[in-house]
Amino acid sequence: EDALLSPESWLDPSERKAYAEFLLAKDDAVDEAIRKATGTGRPFGSESFIDELEFRLNQSLRPRKAGRPRKVSGECP
Repeated sequence: EDALLSPESWLDPSERKAYAEFLLAKDDAVDEAIRKATGTGRPFGSESFIDELEFRLNQSLRPRKAGRPRKVSGECP
């Protein structure tokens, strides 16, 4: 047994019913958005959530424009 993994360790007993209802709720738009994010390897969440992830990871997580980057004049091939 691991105290970290036991239900009592992270979910207050008074919140269990609300959590169960949340898990059983169906939201096709959110489900599709999660599938799309999972399929592309991008995070799913609000703009502020993704901003925070990018800041913490020091990495861009949003998709970039498709195609080859434009050459900057003066660069050698």
